[in-house]
Amino acid sequence: MFTGYIDDSGNLKDNIFTLSCIAGHPSYFNWFRVKWDYALEVKNKQLKSKGRTQVSRFHAYHVNERKGDFKGWGDEERLEFMLSLVNVFRFHNFVIFSCTVNLDDLASEFPQAENKKMAFANAITLFRIMELLSERILSRWERDYLKIVHDRGPYDKVLKDVFDFAKNEPTIVHGNRFDTIKPRGWEEETLLQAADFIAYENYKLAMSRQRGSKTRPSFQAILDLVSSAGTGVSLIPSELQRIRIQIGEESVKKLFLAAGIKRT
Repeated sequence: MFTGYIDDSGNLKDNIFTLSCIAGHPSYFNWFRVKWDYALEVKNKQLKSKGRTQVSRFHAYHVNERKGDFKGWGDEERLEFMLSLVNVFRFHNFVIFSCTVNLDDLASEFPQAENKKMAFANAITLFRIMELLSERILSRWERDYLKIVHDRGPYDKVLKDVFDFAKNEPTIVHGNRFDTIKPRGWEEETLLQAADFIAYENYKLAMSRQRGSKTRPSFQAILDLVSSAGTGVSLIPSELQRIRIQIGEESVKKLFLAAGIKRT
């Protein structure tokens, strides 16, 4: 049984949405949790010695915006902390998938989603992630199953409905070997913090490309990992069209329904 941990990043204001997944075998994740928690423990000892606020968990948005536990942090300290967490990935063999979509492109190809962009972005990016998991993992390990754990949030039902639909979608060849999808909180599952890290970095990469700015050092460190295989896809208009044509209009309607779009 493989497990994929997913989280998202992005918003309507920036017009970008990213869903990312860290997938691997549970035996790798056990050691990952230990090393991730240890990295936070090391940082907290340093903060405590200086009488500063300790970190309860990694939260990508808070780190980058200097909010919550990270209020008052400088650029150098933030980068050093993030690189210490990237280093945790170096000891483990994972597969990392990220799927990003521009919300205007989404509404242009699927006008019915205009008023539910975020819900439909969750739906179509999870569908694409499941395609990748089927192609890159389940096709290789033919006797294994895969379950998904995602960060609890307002789109839990959307993700569950898409998962149930995609399992039976003929274009996802190994869909019958997806086991379950369950929402959990960061306090219950350390790997969701890591998925949040990957999602946020890919979202910021999309923003950088949109603005013509340089790649963030933290993302470059992720790219330089040799222990993890990674695939980043953008649902540009031609890719959205491919999905629509490949699965057919009846299946598109099911994606709409999963996102709460009833008038198609």
